[in-house]
Amino acid sequence: MPGVQEKGLLGERLAREMLERVKKLPKYLAKTAALFALFFIIGCLLSLFIKASPGESNLTASAFENLKAIALKNCLLIVTIYLSVIFTKLYGYGVCCVNGLILGLTCGWIVQTNIRLLLLLLPHGIFEIPNILATGYILSQNEESIRKNIKGYAAVLGAHLLFTLFCAVIEVFITPLFQVFV
Repeated sequence: MPGVQEKGLLGERLAREMLERVKKLPKYLAKTAALFALFFIIGCLLSLFIKASPGESNLTASAFENLKAIALKNCLLIVTIYLSVIFTKLYGYGVCCVNGLILGLTCGWIVQTNIRLLLLLLPHGIFEIPNILATGYILSQNEESIRKNIKGYAAVLGAHLLFTLFCAVIEVFITPLFQVFV
């Protein structure tokens, strides 16, 4: 059984290893995550000053129609990000900022009204936020690297679109199951 001193050294070594892993995070992920987090915080703060008003849902009664609408909208967004990287990275970063702002506003309003509604964000948010942050990889590419490896770029796009469809399925079929807890 390790002594107190050995436990302290073990904890210190683990802390150093974690710090090294964080330092090795790709810069594109760090930049995208930082922008997303910054605008999330701004959204939370803005929610204190902007009162929420319930809007009309543009979703239909049919789950499959909802799935089609959400998947189409999100996949088109991903494709436009991939295409826009050839010309400018501003659009992709803008998408990350807007998504962070919207999520921050939504979370702020939920906390002010009924905190249990956060449960409805969990199922697809667990997957959708990493999917948004994955756009950071695309934003790290330049036109020359895309042209040199167009097949690889297309493969990443295909994987990103499949994961986006997976997120839409969770949003439409799993998230409503959490309504019983609200």
